[in-house]
Amino acid sequence: MNNLTQNSVKPVNFSKIWENSGGRKKFLVDLLRSIVDGLKNYPVLIDDAVNKKQYEELKNTAHKCKSCINYLFHEELNNLLESLEEDGKQKNIDAATTENNVRLKVVTSAILPVVQQHLNQLERL
Repeated sequence: MNNLTQNSVKPVNFSKIWENSGGRKKFLVDLLRSIVDGLKNYPVLIDDAVNKKQYEELKNTAHKCKSCINYLFHEELNNLLESLEEDGKQKNIDAATTENNVRLKVVTSAILPVVQQHLNQLERL
């Protein structure tokens, strides 16, 4: 897997998010704001925890991020966060953890602008 390219990141299925919101614009706007905030902040905290080998912080932050982005229904992102959370639980930060951390940054940086754009469009309606 090439961690350095955003081209391999699957897109977010916004129709599924809209469907799960029940078509409630305010709920969807609040949800997307929370997701944007999480996509901006949690990967930075996870990166710091991995680099400093802070197992408990890695576990807790990956878990919080999973909760935040769960409504994106993005399988790769969920899998990366589950793996990072498990590494924190097992107190095991190794090469695979580092690779997952790098991939997390690639995936979130590919997804964030798209989610932000959808949020901006909704806020203008």
